[in-house]
Amino acid sequence: MRPLGKMAVAAFVLSICMIAQQAHANSVIYSGVENIPVPNTSTGLYLDLENGATGTSPFSGWDLNFFTFDYFGTDTLAVDINSSVDQFGSLVADGSGGLALLNAGDSIGAASNLAGGPILAGSPGAWQNVSGGFMGYQFVDSSDQLHYGWLQLDAPGSAGLPATILGWAYDRGSSDILAGQTVPEPSSIALLMTGLIGIGLKRRRMHP
Repeated sequence: MRPLGKMAVAAFVLSICMIAQQAHANSVIYSGVENIPVPNTSTGLYLDLENGATGTSPFSGWDLNFFTFDYFGTDTLAVDINSSVDQFGSLVADGSGGLALLNAGDSIGAASNLAGGPILAGSPGAWQNVSGGFMGYQFVDSSDQLHYGWLQLDAPGSAGLPATILGWAYDRGSSDILAGQTVPEPSSIALLMTGLIGIGLKRRRMHP
């Protein structure tokens, strides 16, 4: 059997990469770029992570609630998660029990410091004068599937108010996700096949 020509091998590599890319793109659910202001009120904003629905009062299917909390006479940003619906609903907390301020690339998953809500974000928490910070969460969707995800937030001022939601994403399965990640890491299988094909081409050049 004659070996594959270079053009055929190149086409094969391209097909493998395209299939892997499509599979991975489908495994992270990303809201896209958002710009949702959070009202500076005691009820704030309720958000459904699955369909992006929002409201200023609780509604069926809400997942996260961003609101203003009176902390010893000072208004500050706080976040709650609907644990009555999402039995495993949790937020990633820092060492002091406040909402953790994550950096892009930080891992969110089963090993994270997960805590139930509501939880303080602004003063005395870490979310003070923050632009484009990331928070992490764990929730169960309407099909009882567990997910890990991130949400990006502007939280200006020492109290983190008024906050603005910039976007969010979560893994379609129950895998860990990186803060800011919208497409998963490249497939190890695709990388391996590409490497093997590259070795084959090199050997062919050495042994025509």
